[in-house]
Amino acid sequence: MEMSLNPRKHEPARLEYHAAKLFAGQGIRGADKTYGDLKPAYQIALLAKDRFFGDADFFHSFEYHDPARGISLGGRTRILTLELAKLEAVARKPIGEMSNREHGRCFSST
Repeated sequence: MEMSLNPRKHEPARLEYHAAKLFAGQGIRGADKTYGDLKPAYQIALLAKDRFFGDADFFHSFEYHDPARGISLGGRTRILTLELAKLEAVARKPIGEMSNREHGRCFSST
């Protein structure tokens, strides 16, 4: 988990690079190890100050899939981002008026 105060235009590539390092760094060498022994790797980034993605959503979850066919690779790496700059309006809402995602229930399904 990390915080990026001023994410730059190459932030997605940086996040993907670090997720790959986490995943590949597990070291599954040996006759008794297989690719099935690899554990999931999560790159979690708190993006502060500026809005990074062009939509209004503050939470994004990225993983490998075939977008043309809607088929997931079922991979074990995921990049999760939380844009703090988009949370200002949510933070002022009473809990009873929050959506499931705003209330934090979105994290229990990941």
